[in-house]
Amino acid sequence: MRSRVVESRSRLALELVLEALPNVAIVRVRLPIDSVPGPRNFVSKLAAYRSVVDATNSASVVSDTVRAIAAIVKQRASGLFHATNPGLLTNQQVLAQYRKYVDRDHRYELISKDELYARGLAVAPRSNCEVACTRLESLGLRFDPVDAALDRTLREYAVLWRAQGTPPRAIPCE
Repeated sequence: MRSRVVESRSRLALELVLEALPNVAIVRVRLPIDSVPGPRNFVSKLAAYRSVVDATNSASVVSDTVRAIAAIVKQRASGLFHATNPGLLTNQQVLAQYRKYVDRDHRYELISKDELYARGLAVAPRSNCEVACTRLESLGLRFDPVDAALDRTLREYAVLWRAQGTPPRAIPCE
């Protein structure tokens, strides 16, 4: 827990210094959703859990984030940008789309936050939040709503997942 606090404080200190400098842009992502299966992909992480809390969050579709970064660089924009798709997703929505396109047999159980801690599946509080992407909109960038972007991305994910032939490894609930 202490290392997370130090990491968060270090990140904040770095952002405060960088924001004060000219010609610096900071791009924040939230729960990165990519068409490429992998350990840093929120979809892959979520699918690996047998027990899931149905939290609601903003999310960043990686292909849109890359487009945002290119626009920021091209326009020489500076400051802090939240590269999230408009709207919110629940973990249950992500897993429903995962079952629809990737693995129809995927099973998981929805649990409460209280159960998450009672079972020892988490020790630190989970961060759930809604982040607006209004600064990107001011640059003329418009992203698909997160639910439509998730649908598009999981169709691509399914193709790559099948090509790799390895589903995410299940993380036991106890």
